[in-house]
Amino acid sequence: MFSLQQAAEKFLKMLLVHHRIEFAKIHNIALLLEKCKEVDKSFMDLDNVSYLTEYAVQLRYPDDFYIPDVQETKDVYEGAIQVRNFVLERINIETKEV
Repeated sequence: MFSLQQAAEKFLKMLLVHHRIEFAKIHNIALLLEKCKEVDKSFMDLDNVSYLTEYAVQLRYPDDFYIPDVQETKDVYEGAIQVRNFVLERINIETKEV
């Protein structure tokens, strides 16, 4: 789950780097999306993936042991893939289905 959040985060940061937009060293998907919206308003379509932020730290350094269920794992995977495809389309990199 942490790795999926990281992948989404890195794709958003890739778009910002591509457009030479500076950003803070953060893990917050919602804040990165706001920065991306400065470049491309269509990033409003990704507001539904802001929940990925909770997997940045909480699952990496949990107070209690946590095992996500299959549906939660699928949802996070699909959110990360949605970010990946969305970003790659905007910087004109061909994507392959995973």
